[in-house]
Amino acid sequence: MPVEKFKLEKELIRFLYLFRGGFNRKQLADRLGISIDMVDKAMYQISDAKKMDEEIAIDIRNREVFKGIYNDYYKNSPVFVLSQLFCLKSIKEKEKSRYEEIIKILNHEKLTLNNILDLLSEKDEIDEKTLRRYIKYLIDLKVISTSKNNRRLVYSLNNDLIDNLSEDEIVHLCDYIYFCIHYLPFSVLGYMLLNNLDSYLSNKHSIKYSPVALHRYFMLSRILDEDCSHILSQAISERKNTIVSYFPSHMPIAYCSSSSNQNNRKYKKYNLYPLKLIFDCSYGRWYLLAQNKSTGEMQRLRLDRIHDIEIGENTIDESEFLSLQNTIDNDLTNSWILETGLNCEIHIRFYHDDIKGNNNFLKERVITQGRWGEIYNENEGYFDYKITVNGFREIKPWIRSFGHRAEVIAPSKLRQEIKEEFKEMIYLLNN
Repeated sequence: MPVEKFKLEKELIRFLYLFRGGFNRKQLADRLGISIDMVDKAMYQISDAKKMDEEIAIDIRNREVFKGIYNDYYKNSPVFVLSQLFCLKSIKEKEKSRYEEIIKILNHEKLTLNNILDLLSEKDEIDEKTLRRYIKYLIDLKVISTSKNNRRLVYSLNNDLIDNLSEDEIVHLCDYIYFCIHYLPFSVLGYMLLNNLDSYLSNKHSIKYSPVALHRYFMLSRILDEDCSHILSQAISERKNTIVSYFPSHMPIAYCSSSSNQNNRKYKKYNLYPLKLIFDCSYGRWYLLAQNKSTGEMQRLRLDRIHDIEIGENTIDESEFLSLQNTIDNDLTNSWILETGLNCEIHIRFYHDDIKGNNNFLKERVITQGRWGEIYNENEGYFDYKITVNGFREIKPWIRSFGHRAEVIAPSKLRQEIKEEFKEMIYLLNN
């Protein structure tokens, strides 16, 4: 089935969520590299998904300035919008209605292909070849199953998941799914499954599902870039190359229309062998580590700046693939996130909080977040911490987050850079 891209809607959601509105139509169009009409069209697409969730504040009637998406972490509104957008954009409207009719027909009894064709023909003109294509797609998704009845092939709805589970077991399954979608990288399909099970409980048993626990962990970019992750995971498992259209990080835009003049497009095309996907929990970003097929160099790409992906036909030798993965793992041994520079030993002095009590929040945070670093030279006023990492660029934000409680002892270059950054902050606050 044709899968339509929804990169534009994703980038628009990213802007509305991260910047909380304030952009007029022209500003949004400039940032996205598209026309104002395309912005309006994308806003209406998001509005269609928004109708399913009243917690999202998107006002398309005000054509001057768009409001942002305001998120309740415990309701995960942007995730819900994205999953609904995925449903709206994944198949065409006519195909969607046909799938719904096929599922309704098979919900009551087992039928042959001719029986389904006769019932569908009463509402829609469809030929046998087209119907077979629809049926095959639903079988691949395991939505329907096949069996033999008097040597005739019959089709039925695959309801094994809910038919073989009791009401309490389905509720327990919902709890498990609810937990997984907050703590495991792939979430959108989990939200769709949870929504379907919730609808089933409501319609069949008159039960409104309520989770046993609420989770605040939420990474917008993890959700928005999941479609790329699925495609790249497939390419990695099949050891195939991918052709990636990519916006380098120095460019101010992360989208442009596919219909744009080829000479005016801002992205670059790479032919890569994907090797590893990494999700950075610190900043909520997906990264792809891959080998450039043409130059043999290792490349690091941010998934939110990928415009398009296409899986190629070339495969890499298994032994070479494993060797490249081992090389990456060795390079990242002392990496705070993805840095592969020279090893650098960092010494930081942390000054204790003035709060009296048994719990030392500062020390507990350093132990929890400080990875493989060591605490030494501890006394009543402070404690020292050391860690060896590949370069110090990626660890700097973590050090800055402690404010005046953290003093860089070594190396002197990092100490000076932190000092200059705090000077700049003071200057900005004073002016």
